[in-house]
Amino acid sequence: MNAPKLPLYESGNYWVSPVTVGKISGYAVYKAGITHSTRCATITLPTGAFERAKQECDRRASLDAVQS
Repeated sequence: MNAPKLPLYESGNYWVSPVTVGKISGYAVYKAGITHSTRCATITLPTGAFERAKQECDRRASLDAVQS
């Protein structure tokens, strides 16, 4: 089985990766740092989780751009 290429989506310093929390699958949004990335959101929805994770990634990136 081939692992998905990471990240699945990027926007600014944020990126999306698949994640499993217990038996629930979804997506996590991470913020890239100098030495490591930090998870800042986990999205687990019955449908549309990837789209919601991309929206959250874009939202956080736009907030960073405004604050800079």
